[in-house]
Amino acid sequence: MKRLAYRARGLTAWFDEHENYGAEDELDWLSRSGPTETPNTGPAGDHTTGKGKYLYIKSSPPSLKGNMAQLKSSLLPPAGEKGYCFTFWYHMFGATAGSLRMLLQTANPLKKTLVWQKSGNQGDEWLLVQSHVTLQRVHQVILEATVGGMAGDIAIDDMSLISGPCPASGNKTKCKKCFLSPSLSLIYLGCLHTLTFNG
Repeated sequence: MKRLAYRARGLTAWFDEHENYGAEDELDWLSRSGPTETPNTGPAGDHTTGKGKYLYIKSSPPSLKGNMAQLKSSLLPPAGEKGYCFTFWYHMFGATAGSLRMLLQTANPLKKTLVWQKSGNQGDEWLLVQSHVTLQRVHQVILEATVGGMAGDIAIDDMSLISGPCPASGNKTKCKKCFLSPSLSLIYLGCLHTLTFNG
């Protein structure tokens, strides 16, 4: 497969690590519109219009349980005084959905920090993650999906990176349980709108 590279709002290129020499993953992130091939899993369409493109991992054969796909940003500079807000939408529907994680990886020293993760069936809907990143080192954002079984396609869409803290949820969303780490703050919300994936 061709190496996947595309741009998201406020970000430089993103790369599917499967095509890189010495890559840590075993799967490709695939671009698709409409439903995925596997029945009873995956979205019916993209997040924004239902007719555009999104990225997903295929959980049915030849994929195997435990296979992992990584999507990495290019190197990003230190987040600065106000940091930046990284957002994306995800879809994890299926009886054997695996896991999806967001990590930050610093370049020097090489170190990964878990920011957010979800495992298992989250229902047939697109859900939003917003992360206020304040890391003061050169780093990469990584989205990592792991296959849980044959009915477990995982999709992502509408990624964006905007300078400053994440916007307040307002009256239309409710804050849910979130994961916090010393260098990061994160809120997991329900329904804001970001930029569509056009890769």
